[in-house]
Amino acid sequence: MEAIDLLPDELKVKSLSRKEVILSYEDVIKAINNYSNNNWVVLNWEGWIKYSEGKHGHSRNYRGISDIIKEESESWDSFVKRAAIHCISTIKQAQKLWHSKPEYPGAMLYFCVTAVEKPASDEDIKEFEEHYYYCFSATLRIFGDEVPFEEISKTIGLIPTYTHRKGVPMHVNRPNRLWEHDMWSYEAPIQEEEPLDVHIEALWNKLKSHRDYLLKLKEHFSVDIFLSYGSNSGTAGFGIKPGALEMFIELNIPFTVSVIIG
Repeated sequence: MEAIDLLPDELKVKSLSRKEVILSYEDVIKAINNYSNNNWVVLNWEGWIKYSEGKHGHSRNYRGISDIIKEESESWDSFVKRAAIHCISTIKQAQKLWHSKPEYPGAMLYFCVTAVEKPASDEDIKEFEEHYYYCFSATLRIFGDEVPFEEISKTIGLIPTYTHRKGVPMHVNRPNRLWEHDMWSYEAPIQEEEPLDVHIEALWNKLKSHRDYLLKLKEHFSVDIFLSYGSNSGTAGFGIKPGALEMFIELNIPFTVSVIIG
């Protein structure tokens, strides 16, 4: 069944489209309540304009809202109710703004809503949930001029994850951009989804017995620990066990984390 088929005839005939639900303010509120009462979720809406001469099309200024995401622990019924409340609230705000600042004189603001019925299986319901990822890394980096790659690898017994020499192009497609220094680096070989302190502790276990050598390197080169945290959640965070800070204290290196959200 299509969303428009669930509407009563008196609303269905008022839609600007036979396939999509595009209704005026008062009618779209009735439609959303109708979907909610039938356990259909209204995922989003976008603004349409009906011009005085009868034509209609997408609004440039009233673009609506993006898909509402189901929370992982949320029941379908709660999701339906929350989505309906959010859609009605934002539609009311848009209608109020239209009255004070219409996009076109004499035109009417309409609302196109996307509604779907409850999926048959729990697995399909999960498709409405946002899946978050979290990734971490911990890398020893040594910068400078004439960094002794072979000596470092031999002394601490590690094969570098990555190296580059000063004056070498940064990328084959950008031959004019050259590295300004040498770099030797080693990233802890831990799965990226493991907590950050697991990465740190794994790296320190490899380096702890070479503390004095690393401190000596600091006299001639820049030595740091590059920590990274990436996620598609803008509200999540991470914690560090106190013991994971030992490496930074022993090597006298600042604890900094590069954070990428997106």
